[in-house]
Amino acid sequence: MGISIVGVELAVLLAYRTGWKISLVSVIGNTASALLLVVIGLVFFREHVSGRSVAGVGLCLVGLALITQH
Repeated sequence: MGISIVGVELAVLLAYRTGWKISLVSVIGNTASALLLVVIGLVFFREHVSGRSVAGVGLCLVGLALITQH
């Protein structure tokens, strides 16, 4: 857990230093983390994915696409 926290904070710091908008970094990071956790749950814990979860993942992907457009 500690390594994950350090990794997230390091990613935010590096994004800030390269010129990203801080307001977008947290949104992108949280959405990417949520998507990664869904994949980890499916692969390693054999969790069931409902239609609502699939719709949520789709909305996350659409949101990421919209927010990262210039």
